[in-house]
Amino acid sequence: MLTELIATIEALRDRIRQHRSYFDMGAPELRTRVALIDPLLQALDWDVGNPSVVEIEPVVTQGRADYALLRGVGEPLLLLEAKRLSDAKAHHGQLASYIVGENMRRSIKIPY
Repeated sequence: MLTELIATIEALRDRIRQHRSYFDMGAPELRTRVALIDPLLQALDWDVGNPSVVEIEPVVTQGRADYALLRGVGEPLLLLEAKRLSDAKAHHGQLASYIVGENMRRSIKIPY
């Protein structure tokens, strides 16, 4: 599994390098989700197509997150928010408000 995960991460890195402007055009969040986040979640063994494991656009106290990775029926382990690559840092507060609103105990900052 680790070898496959590393290969996926390398492929995603290359995809970003080759098509960076693509992720800022049109519907950038959707493009980021489909072309980058979904493949990474799949490589991490999260079945994006299974709503009992990954909920897409779950309603949270402060709006809607893009993903909730579930540890039980409707119980989020982790909330994910997709943004265009060029302005992702500007939206940390949005995800923080989801975490606070859902009384989640931890947050993870992923550098990019």
